[in-house]
Amino acid sequence: MLDDVIIMHVKGTTLEGEQLHASARQPIEKNPPVVVDVFLPNSAARKLAKTQAIFSYELERGGSVIQRSKGRFINIIGEPRRLAAPSAEDALNGSIDPDLPSTRVQIPFDEIFEEGMGIELKWLGTRPDLSTYDPELQLYLPSHGEIDAREDFFITVEGRHLKTLEGGTLDLSYNLLSDEDGEIVRRASRHAALLNVGEAQLELVKPIVLGEADGILEPNELSNGISKVTCPNPVSNPSKAKDVVTWQLRDAAGALIAEDSKTLNALSAGKDVDFPLNAALVQQYFEARRHEKLSVSYNILRFETGRTSYSNPLTFFIGAFEQDLTTFDHENWNDWERGEAAADPRDWTIILEDDNWLARNNTFTNNSAGPVLQKQFFNLQAKNSYSFTINYRRTPLGRDVPSLSLHADGIEIAGPVVVTEVTWESLSGTFVASSSKATLAIVSHIASGYGNDYEIDDIEVKLI
Repeated sequence: MLDDVIIMHVKGTTLEGEQLHASARQPIEKNPPVVVDVFLPNSAARKLAKTQAIFSYELERGGSVIQRSKGRFINIIGEPRRLAAPSAEDALNGSIDPDLPSTRVQIPFDEIFEEGMGIELKWLGTRPDLSTYDPELQLYLPSHGEIDAREDFFITVEGRHLKTLEGGTLDLSYNLLSDEDGEIVRRASRHAALLNVGEAQLELVKPIVLGEADGILEPNELSNGISKVTCPNPVSNPSKAKDVVTWQLRDAAGALIAEDSKTLNALSAGKDVDFPLNAALVQQYFEARRHEKLSVSYNILRFETGRTSYSNPLTFFIGAFEQDLTTFDHENWNDWERGEAAADPRDWTIILEDDNWLARNNTFTNNSAGPVLQKQFFNLQAKNSYSFTINYRRTPLGRDVPSLSLHADGIEIAGPVVVTEVTWESLSGTFVASSSKATLAIVSHIASGYGNDYEIDDIEVKLI
């Protein structure tokens, strides 16, 4: 009858001799005759793996059991416990570097491993565009010696299997294969915690801005002074009719400068979407913001699902870099940051002395050798030459004498010089930019914290 309850029972003895009884209740929600599905906890079945269990049920009405079935013996296959999850040896804090030439996956040793079994590593990845990657890796066959050693196994995976997942995720597990009477039987392990492959990326690739190259857009070099924003059609999930494509331009603080949208039809769906920028818009959006850092992104509102797909932003500077001068006026570091050799918060301070702002390193520790100040530049012109200059002087009453040099991308370009004078001196070097990016650093060569003090002012980086 409607509202009767089926009570399903499973009883058995585990391989270890433990008595087990589990049950589940399922109300009858339709008028009989009806087949009722009752779901028992999987944990009970797993404990009884490789044994014979008795299944039976009772019919309850009005809180009392009115009928009992006979028991049926069922052989339960599988294993009483799950194999431990594998782990990526190079994973760190939930992420793994996509640029590794190779990586090793650790398979924890288990008592059930035997010679003749195989390990089928499952390398299931999801790319940023939501496409999946499930390569068939070579089967690992542990040797007799490896089984006898009872130690973990390590499977090497080529770096190309990481690189294709850059910005996405990696789900690691494995199957243990065995030959049972001529049939290959697979037993799955637990899954490892999901790994990020490099820095997480959004679903859509970056837009294309006509005239942008290596992180720089020079308005004066645009043909006829016009540009355009191109929103590429997604490869794995193409756009469709009635989808809405929107592009946005933002400043370095994330404030919206401009945006525009297009609703796709049967002619424009599944294609790249262009947003032309005439000469007036180029002047308004780009030329008026010369030397500023801007970003362009786009999104697609999917008509069929209501879901929005977002792109990774394209970031660039307007106009080429010419000069960067840091005078520390009013305690402005101008994006220069402490290096690893000036990590103590007491090391660097900006002070005002004789109406002049300057930076002083008090070197409070004996770990003061190495980069003490550094800054990343993003809008250099590749293959062009730049000068890097600082003014420096020693502070009085120091025991150990400072020594400084200048570095560009880890290469020494000036010095080291011994800082003996308490009057201002200049240190300068030159470098050729290999790309639009470079890291410049002031480096100390003395580790001592005893009197190894000095002051810096007027840091200038200039196109020459």
